[in-house]
Amino acid sequence: MTATAPTFSVGKAWLVTISQILGSVGFGLGMYSAMTTLTLMITYFQTDYTTYGAITGVMGLLALITAIPGGLIMAKIGAARLCKVCLGLGALGAILSLGYLLIMGRNGSFIVFTLLGAPSMLGWGAMSVGGTMLISCWFPPKKRPLPMGCAGLFVPLSLFAVLMFSSPLIGLASPDGFTAEELAYCFGQSPYGFVIVRVAFGIYTIAIAIICLFTIRNPKPENSWLGYDAATEDKGGQQAGFDEGKSSDGFKNIAVWVVIAIWFCYSWGSGSYANYWPTYIESDPTMGGFAVAPATANMFSQAVTFSMIAVSLCIGFLLTKIKRDYWWILILIVTCAIAFNSIFLFNIPSAGWFVPLLVVYGLTQELWPMVTYTLVPELVDSPKALGAALGLVSTCMNAFGTIISAINGRIVDTQVMVPGGSWHAISVPLTICAICAVVLGIVFLFMWRKRWALLQKRAAEHAAAAAAEEAAA
Repeated sequence: MTATAPTFSVGKAWLVTISQILGSVGFGLGMYSAMTTLTLMITYFQTDYTTYGAITGVMGLLALITAIPGGLIMAKIGAARLCKVCLGLGALGAILSLGYLLIMGRNGSFIVFTLLGAPSMLGWGAMSVGGTMLISCWFPPKKRPLPMGCAGLFVPLSLFAVLMFSSPLIGLASPDGFTAEELAYCFGQSPYGFVIVRVAFGIYTIAIAIICLFTIRNPKPENSWLGYDAATEDKGGQQAGFDEGKSSDGFKNIAVWVVIAIWFCYSWGSGSYANYWPTYIESDPTMGGFAVAPATANMFSQAVTFSMIAVSLCIGFLLTKIKRDYWWILILIVTCAIAFNSIFLFNIPSAGWFVPLLVVYGLTQELWPMVTYTLVPELVDSPKALGAALGLVSTCMNAFGTIISAINGRIVDTQVMVPGGSWHAISVPLTICAICAVVLGIVFLFMWRKRWALLQKRAAEHAAAAAAEEAAA
């Protein structure tokens, strides 16, 4: 007899989803605060962009330590406990780094301050794995795209909070203790604003971690939807071919590796934008910038967050209505969008390009992670392989951040922040990524069509077997 379909609890499922989104925002605030405070932080600690890129890269390596093991640990303790541990590490990192910042002040070391936030990166490495698995457990496949899309809201929500609250918080800082040259380098803002921003965001991270201890939980085993396929769930049957399997199957999956390769192209544009784009448009035209005021730069960046939120809600809803056979269209759209942004992000012809470029960037920034975490569960045949595949994606995602931060930091120091330097230097590796993204997108398109045909064949065989079983009974 076929298994009884789980019971779908809408309220509990969405409470868990919203909790893990708000918990992930705590990580996002730490990662994206550099958008508005990078020059302030560089001046406050008297460091440079090369050091910033190198140390940020090292922190990204820490996330690698927990990404793949996180998938294996999750199989032992469950997705909910894994998420709680990750959020606890995030809170610990905030406490340690903020404590050091408040005690040492300007006498502190940028390297020590950053490394004290190591627990946060360890937590972030496995958080995306646990969060994705939680949604897979709580939601049936037909309803999964919308919460998967909403899970990615932590990025635009983090960016929105950074852009919305950084300026007024920085405005509270006193310029006392800094030279006129230092203040000019920070576009007239006080480097002390960096401290105020980090303290405010750190308090949020600690508070939301405590709240999530009570709101994040696993469904009961009999109500878990992991392993149920959209083609058979109405009949109460498990996904055909979805068995215990092996973790190694997730590592050997070629389609997953193609997704990871596309993520590398995506990450280069995403990392470059998050760390340097506002500084780029604020720079002098002789450097390729537009001399935009910091407040105006934040306004343009806020436009991205609105487009990202709209994408998360609209596309997530549409994916629940579109047959998976046609998801290849989204794959093609998002890879072309990645290519467009990579070419023009730091090579904008005129200020009139700001809004359309940022709208497309917002589409890309939100759509690709949502597509990734929706498609990966469809590419494997067992829960163990899924945990390994998600861990692999998270590991490579953080590895890319490490590589990109180090290279971009060096480019900015040696080819941008020098006499005669230009921000267009960052466009060279981005253009290479643009070409690769389109090629890889076409390759994955054919792989997805082949995979979907296999899933359809299995579903038909499963339905035939179930019908024969009922007839025999």
